[in-house]
Parts: sequence; C-alpha cells; structure tokens
Amino acid sequence: MKAKTMNTVLVSEFPQLTTLCWQFAPDARLTWDEALSVYERNWRYVEQEKLTADEAAFIQELVDTCGNGVFLV
Repeated sequence: MKAKTMNTVLVSEFPQLTTLCWQFAPDARLTWDEALSVYERNWRYVEQEKLTADEAAFIQELVDTCGNGVFLV
C-alpha cells in the first residue's frame, strides 16, 4: 500500500473511499480507524464489483488490524 504512512491513508488513493469521502479535500488523510469507520458506516454505497484488488486488500488489512477481524456491516 503506497498510500499508508504511519497508519494513515490518503483518501484519493482508493476509488471507493474517494467516493465515500466526497466532501473531503483531495489530499485528505484518514487514520486507519477513521477509514474503517467510513467503510463500515457507508458500505451500502460501495460498488463492490468496482473494488480494486489493492482497495479490497486494504479493507481486509483494516478489518484485521483495527476491527479485530470483524467487519461491522
């Protein structure tokens, strides 16, 4: 993941996260906990068939690291 730096993620690195964070500046960064929360709260808006392999892997890493293996959707 080239976007993560010290447990933050550049919102614009992942297409579905960018869509979910439409109100954020293009260079906005979220902590991993914040990113997981955004995905969980807004999962119904994620076009799962359009998830890139990198974004899907990132979500799984968030779940494993921040969500104790549980994705609350």
